[in-house]
Amino acid sequence: MSKSENHSNLWKRCISITMCLSMMVMLGCSSGVKRSDKAASSAKTLQRECTSLQGQIDKTIQSLDAVVAAKKAGLRGAYNNYVSELKTLKSQTKKVASRAQKLKKSSQGYLDAWEKNMQEVSNPELREQAAQRRATVSAKFEDSRDEFDRIQSDYDQFAKNLREIKVALDNDLNPAGVASVEKVIKRAKKSSEPLKKDIATIIKALDEITMALSGPPPVDK
Repeated sequence: MSKSENHSNLWKRCISITMCLSMMVMLGCSSGVKRSDKAASSAKTLQRECTSLQGQIDKTIQSLDAVVAAKKAGLRGAYNNYVSELKTLKSQTKKVASRAQKLKKSSQGYLDAWEKNMQEVSNPELREQAAQRRATVSAKFEDSRDEFDRIQSDYDQFAKNLREIKVALDNDLNPAGVASVEKVIKRAKKSSEPLKKDIATIIKALDEITMALSGPPPVDK
């Protein structure tokens, strides 16, 4: 699997997990308290990892700015720092992907247990309500497809720019070489903005889901 595919899978997993956790909240599960707490804890950890990833994007962009601003004598050091930040960015990306995969498994187990428990319910009203909620969840999946495509596209473009900048500077690390990639650096900086907004959307969703899973169930009025 290529690096680009790995990066794409990261956002696919994050969106899948966010939708899966949203389903858990919308279904209004009141049993399985321990499973709920575990899912909430996992969601919170993933949220922290996403926040760290967002910060690392900023650090990587700042290291690129330092490369552009560096004088000839300090260019090697600035470039080495960029390579280091890029390596950290890749590492953080892997952490998010790993955490997302773990959360996906735990949330799926929670959903499976909920479905099994609902099989014991014979009340037609409760079954009807469950069917309505499933329909709502299905609609949420449909609405989330565009969001997933946008996030995947934004991340792929950002990562591509960073890789191409590194390749170019690897072979031409001098003031003229830096000048030749300044337009790509500007594109990388520009492409990071929608990406950070995408991550912020995921962070907010995970925060709301964590609060819903950790707090008391809603009270009907």
